[in-house]
Formats: sequence, structure tokens, C-alpha cells
Amino acid sequence: MVDLPLVVTRQDGATFFDHEERDRLTDSRLWAELDADAGTGLGATERDLRENRFGDVLWLALDSGVRTFIATGERIYREHRADAAFDFATVMASFAKAIEVQANVVLRQALAKVEPKLRMMNFDGRSVDLLEYGSLDLGRLARAIAGDQALNAAINRQLRNGKWFTSEFPAIVDEFRTVRNPGTHASAIDRVSATRWRDRLIGIGCTGDLVELAKTGVR
Repeated sequence: MVDLPLVVTRQDGATFFDHEERDRLTDSRLWAELDADAGTGLGATERDLRENRFGDVLWLALDSGVRTFIATGERIYREHRADAAFDFATVMASFAKAIEVQANVVLRQALAKVEPKLRMMNFDGRSVDLLEYGSLDLGRLARAIAGDQALNAAINRQLRNGKWFTSEFPAIVDEFRTVRNPGTHASAIDRVSATRWRDRLIGIGCTGDLVELAKTGVR
């Protein structure tokens, strides 16, 4: 048994237990509360996604928290897909968190190998180093990846599946953000919109965007 407190850090610099970061991802709940809300049956959903959608290698390439967010969104979708009156905003929010966390992991790994001068970007009127800025939301992710040609090219060079990540992924994030945000903050998200995005993200009848994201990592 290790004497407490035990402090654990990640090589990619992610700080999911930082209050501000945690609150943004969990809607101001503790991670233990989020796990409890997931309830039973999540393991079966994760297993089905691993065996029938992602495969073992790509599923395990995703951050463990990302796997939980994907499985949560998928389980809620399956439970309510026959209910045309259900608000699918929670499904979209879970998928959004999965995209956000995994994309930040990939981006930070790539940025660590990029020249510091290329990592500088203007946010809120000040110049910041993206590697030191912290986790980026969906809008800033799209901007950070695609907003500067030199940085975009540098990120591409550092990644497997870098061409997809730097050329197609920012547009996907931007499109998804415009659908997800209204559902998160104001209006409901209908079954048709949720089904279209769920199928696109996990790969129903196509190569899923989350599957492509799982293929992406540092060389």
C-alpha cells in the first residue's frame, strides 16, 4: 500500500481532476457520481462496441474516459431510439465529450513534438502556447488544428492518420458543434438528428468518425 496522498500525472498533460476541467466534462459532478449515474449495463455496451464496431486494437487505443462517454451515449440511444418524443441531447453531449477528450489527447501528443513558436495562438485577445493552455473545447479544437497552415502541417507530420485529423476532422467538429450546442443549452435534439450523428460517429453503414479518431496517434 502506498502512503497517501498519491499524485498521478499523465504524459499528455491532461488534468481531468482539475476542478475547472472536471466540471466542464461532467456538468459539475464528481467522476464517482458520473460513474454511478451510468448504472449497470455499461460494460455490456462497451463490449459490444469493442467487438462489433471498433475492434480490440482501436477500442483500447481510446482513452478510458472516452470509452465510457461513447458507451454512455450509445446505451442511452439504444434505450430510447423507439421514443420519438425523447430529447436526445444527453446522447449528443456524451459523444461530444468523447470527441473533445480524445482529440485533446491526440493534439497534445502532437504539439509536444512541434516547435514552440508554431504552437502560439491568439485566444481571447492574448497569445497562448497551445500545449500549456489546457483542454480545448470543440470550437477551439477545430480552430487550433485548422487555423494556421504551418501548425496544421506540423501536426500532420507527427501523426498516424494525420491527413484525416488535420483536413477532415476540424470540419466534422465544427459541424457537430453547431448541432450539439443548441441541444445542450436550449432546444431538444430530435431522434432523426441524433440517429444521423450516432450512425456517423460510431460507424453504422460507414467508417465512423470516432473510429478514424481512434486510428490517430503520434508516430
